[in-house]
Amino acid sequence: MSGGRFLLSTVPGLEDVVIREAAERLCVSRAATYSMSGRVVLELCGEPKHLRSMRTVEKVSRLVYMGTLGDLWRGDFLREVARYMTPFVTFGVMTTRVGEHSLTSPEISAKVGKMVQEYVERYKGFRPIVNLRMPDLEIDVDVIHDRVYVSLLMTRRSMKHRPYRVAGHPAALNPIIAAAMVYISGLKDGETLCDLTCGSGTIPIEAVLIRRNARCICVDIRVGAIKGAIDNMKKSSTYPNMDVIPYDSTKIGRLLRGAVCDRAVMNPPYGIRVKTHTRITNFYRKLVTQALRSAKRSVTLVTPRRRTVEEAFGGIVTHRRVIFQGGNYSWIFVLRGD
Repeated sequence: MSGGRFLLSTVPGLEDVVIREAAERLCVSRAATYSMSGRVVLELCGEPKHLRSMRTVEKVSRLVYMGTLGDLWRGDFLREVARYMTPFVTFGVMTTRVGEHSLTSPEISAKVGKMVQEYVERYKGFRPIVNLRMPDLEIDVDVIHDRVYVSLLMTRRSMKHRPYRVAGHPAALNPIIAAAMVYISGLKDGETLCDLTCGSGTIPIEAVLIRRNARCICVDIRVGAIKGAIDNMKKSSTYPNMDVIPYDSTKIGRLLRGAVCDRAVMNPPYGIRVKTHTRITNFYRKLVTQALRSAKRSVTLVTPRRRTVEEAFGGIVTHRRVIFQGGNYSWIFVLRGD
């Protein structure tokens, strides 16, 4: 099926990055979003086959309604939903709410579900069966403040679950954020990326999957993390593009002399799940200083420690944004390289 309107969900704060990726990979006639909504509406002018392989997206759905909660009850979406209904198709309604509303999520789901059953029974002659555990057709109702989206889920499993992750990490970065950081960094095909706190290798793996001819230099002081990163790199078929080094990143200048990479992209430890050997403020100063010396163009990092970064490097921050993940806010910074 060519064209159509789709609803993509992502980490709130990364909506514009989703649009950037879509513009690279798809024929997009129109895109719309609201800041920190975690939702992007795409109208495509070509085939949607690459939607399910986007790196910065968590879920993909076919959009059947967009409007207000008050207008939702007119049922303008019911005719489109009924197209997918047969006597053998079960359905379920899942509601997500952000903000204050007069109805709870279960109440909205129940009301929409009843509307679907009554409409299908009236116009198709059978009453569809509700299945909330594993429905054949999942109808998602996203109520984001004053906006409502009704969509038909196309991706059963969250796209943040990458098949290459065979080795875990206590503070593994959401790969959607990792992929978004690669786009935000401006990494181009054929450039070299440094990750001085590579952990399980999520950032460099995403970098090579996005820019196939990129080269990555991956550093971590923990041998166990390095072994896991190598396992993940081999599983993702990106290992030939990687140079993996077990070393103290705060002293990496002794080994990597000069600007050996085009851009550094990192997820430094926060000092909570993964401890550092020095005070976290001193660690950040040393780590970012080494990254700036190693990168020709820029250093991109994600952290909840906004003040630590701004106090030490605020004068060379060229980009900052807030994201909301796992119930907490973090910041992505881009620092000007040497």
